[in-house]
This record gives sequence, structure tokens and C-alpha cells, in this order.
Amino acid sequence: MKALFNNNLIDTPLPVMPDNRAFQFGDGIFETIWFRNGKVPLLEQHRERIRRTAQLLRLDISNVDIRFLDENIETLRDLNLPDKKDVVAKLMFWRHASDRPGYWADQTSTDSLLVVRPFSPQEKLLKISLCEETRIAQYPWSTSKNLNALPYVMASMECRDKGMDELVLLNQKNEVAEGISSNIFIYTGSAWKTPWLSSGCVAGTMRAYMLQHAPDWNIEIREEKLTLKDIRQAGSILMTRATGLGIAESFMGEKMDIKASEHLRATVLNSLQ
Repeated sequence: MKALFNNNLIDTPLPVMPDNRAFQFGDGIFETIWFRNGKVPLLEQHRERIRRTAQLLRLDISNVDIRFLDENIETLRDLNLPDKKDVVAKLMFWRHASDRPGYWADQTSTDSLLVVRPFSPQEKLLKISLCEETRIAQYPWSTSKNLNALPYVMASMECRDKGMDELVLLNQKNEVAEGISSNIFIYTGSAWKTPWLSSGCVAGTMRAYMLQHAPDWNIEIREEKLTLKDIRQAGSILMTRATGLGIAESFMGEKMDIKASEHLRATVLNSLQ
């Protein structure tokens, strides 16, 4: 497979060097990007999150990576998966090594790696339960997609053990934060609601897009503090990520009404054409 390392075409896999801070400390960020119908539908949301997160974590990121993001993904798609219309790209940045050992982060310069893989549509209805073993910690950088993703890895193993498709993660105040790899939206019968970013959830690009365009669709979406009780009382649940929207058929064994989720999902996807 071909990839772009610092905007230079290479053959993967990339060797892991002993001083690589992504490998040592998870000191970096990533974006998972949907290339759909010949374009990146959430391009500006991805660019904005990269800029915002880089500033937060004090990372200098080449403007070339951001400016030519859609063109670079299309190039790798054509080289690696020419028979695929849609692909998923992953763009990673990590900090250069420090001259001092350990956690010291003296450098702000970064390396980058862009790879692509086939896209798998999220079509099945989701069985969702509660994550009991992992809590989301609330930090200033909790909203970023950082490479230190161990809480989500552990939650995914619990999800597998429970035979579920997704789990709802709470923060350390027992507030609803997000799913393992998605943001959560619940329908109460009058409006859609999603947790505040202060809950510790990742600032998802699909989430940002939906909040921005909901008024155009005459759909009300509110950011609020949500509790487990709110989830249990919800009529519908929609899980969103950059690569699609998943409809919940059940939460903790209780059946969900899928009609409201189907309508919102169709509205969002149609707007991304």
C-alpha cells in the first residue's frame, strides 16, 4: 500500500523508530476522514479541528497537509483502491523527539502520515449498552482526536465481550459523554440533544456539521448535560462519526423507536451529496 509520509509517497508499513513519540507516548493527533462521491464532505470541519487541536497541543503542522487534504486522499485512493468510489483516510501528526529523555516535549515540529482503507457502510441497526469499566476524563484536550486512545481501546474490548455494537461512555461525574468511536444524539419527542463538549466528548466533525446546519433543516438540536436517565427515557438514539451515522435499535435491551433517527440520518446524508 502507498502512503504519504511528510507529503512524500512511500510504501507502507512505516518503520517505528525508538524515539517516535507517537509510539512512545501517543503524543500526537489524528483525523479519520470520509472520502465520498469524489470529495471530503466534512473537509472544512476536519481542517478546523486540526488547526484547533494543533494549537491546543502546541504542534506545528504544515499548511500543505491541510490545504491539499482532499487532493492527497484522492491520489492515494487512485493508487491503492482504484475500484473503490468511497474510502476512509487516516491522517496522523506526531511531535518530533526531544533532546531530553522521558516526557519532555521541547519540540513543536511534527511528522505526518496519511493512509487510506476501504469504506464499509454503517447500515446495520446498533445494539447499544452502557460502558461500566471505563470513564472519560475531562481535560482541556478531551475534545481532540489524540493518539493516546487507551480508554477507547479498553471500552471496545468491553463492548466485544458484551456482544454489543457500541457502548455509551460516562465521564467521571456520571454524565453522558459519547460512544466508543462516535458522538451520541438522543431524541426526546420535541428535540434532539447531544452532550456538551464540557462532558469530555470528542468534538466530532459530523457533530459539528449537524449543529451548524440543523436550523437549515428545521430540526432542533440542543447541546445539554445528559444523564443515564435521559438516555433511558430517549425515544431514539443516533450515533455519529465522520464516516457515517448509526441508528440504535436498542439500549440496554430496551427497544428504541428508529423512525426519528432514520429521518435525521437521511436528512444529513442528503445534505452531504
